Amino acid sequence: MTSQRTPAVAALLAVLVASGCGPKAAPEVTPTAPAPVYDQKMRGLLQLEDERQLRSATADLSALLRDPEARVRRRAALAMGRTRSADAVAPLTSLLASEPDPEVKQMAAFALGLIGQASAADALVAALADPNPLIQGRAAEALGLIAHKPAAAAIGTMMWAHVNAGVLNGLSPDDMGYPKSAAIEAVRLGAYALVRLGAYDSLAPIFIDPSGQPRSRWWPVAYAFQRLGDPKAAPFLRTLLQGDGQLTRAFAARGLGVLKDAGAFTPLLAIASNANEPQAVRVQAIRALAGIGDALAVKPLAAIVTTPKVEPNLQLEALTALGALHPASLVEFFVDVVSMPWPSLRAAALTALARTDPDTFLSAMSGLDADPHWSVRAAMAGAVAELGKERAEAPLNSLLRDADQRVIPAVLDAMVKVKASGAPAALMARLAGDDPVVRAAAARGLGALKPPGAAAALAGAFETGKRDG
Repeated sequence: MTSQRTPAVAALLAVLVASGCGPKAAPEVTPTAPAPVYDQKMRGLLQLEDERQLRSATADLSALLRDPEARVRRRAALAMGRTRSADAVAPLTSLLASEPDPEVKQMAAFALGLIGQASAADALVAALADPNPLIQGRAAEALGLIAHKPAAAAIGTMMWAHVNAGVLNGLSPDDMGYPKSAAIEAVRLGAYALVRLGAYDSLAPIFIDPSGQPRSRWWPVAYAFQRLGDPKAAPFLRTLLQGDGQLTRAFAARGLGVLKDAGAFTPLLAIASNANEPQAVRVQAIRALAGIGDALAVKPLAAIVTTPKVEPNLQLEALTALGALHPASLVEFFVDVVSMPWPSLRAAALTALARTDPDTFLSAMSGLDADPHWSVRAAMAGAVAELGKERAEAPLNSLLRDADQRVIPAVLDAMVKVKASGAPAALMARLAGDDPVVRAAAARGLGALKPPGAAAALAGAFETGKRDG
């Protein structure tokens, strides 16, 4: 028996459906896009950083600065700095002022320094008073990077608060441990910032007491003063040259050489001649003597070269210094050294001889067999380039025929330096060679000389280079 709906039942069902009491269709659900995971965010961020862009169709660095994860905000700040975009200054200064995470805040300051816009200066100066010393230090670093000289006094005030509190007390001069306490790092970063600003007058009272003695002999102090290049730093560097700290004394010696401080000649000569001194300090003393240029250093430096059992690298430094002094009295000495066993020493002797007496150098070249070591023959090309175009062309053309491809880049560089008449043809020919280092030297030379047809040849070399390992 089949049942049939009566008109009454049908009417009842219609009423129930209309009133919402009957069976319902499933509601439509609008799908929501899943939140991007960390890896996706990083991919977009890195692409923007690589392209030096702040935003694209798929990513926005400003939005990532507001990400819930501190690590994303920190990395986005760095990416913004690397874009070097002036449009990134406003969001980064806002982040610097409001960010709760100290590591993100440090990165915001650092990124503003990378951008280098003066408009960030006020926010960075304000950050010098942040309770966190590392944020103070990063703000100082950024102010140095943007070369904001008016900030020097404020940076000095920040540093002095820490130094006066004794944070550098007890540090060994050669202590290279990293990282140090936040306060010590703030002092270090502040010192380097003042160096960038050339602010000797702000730096000096922090590290030099009223009697002229160092408040600390920690090596970054010497490093900062030698980088300044300010003649006013010479007396303090002479003080640092004496006493403890191999690194401190080495940096002090280097700074005195850069300043060509004649007042440091006697102590530098004593250090260079003293076999009991650490080698790093002796090396920098020898280099400083070359910088000062006093002929009284010639005889002691020559003695270092010829003294038995002297460390070979120290001999090399002394010979290089003699080459810078180019004393006429040592011409025969240089000729003798050309026969020494160590190739590096022979190469330095040839360079010194070329600088001191070009005629004797050319005569020695013509009378000597080709050196057995390729590095000496390459160095000879550099020495020949010291002679000028007229004298250098013939020897360089001869050296260009060397069978060892390791020599050829130095010869090509020398030909470019003297603008040898055969240089363009030699460079074009080597641009098609098998050795990628030779081709690179040839490309570098063509870029410098810009002869006709170089652009097309370089384009072809670019395609050839794709096949290199």
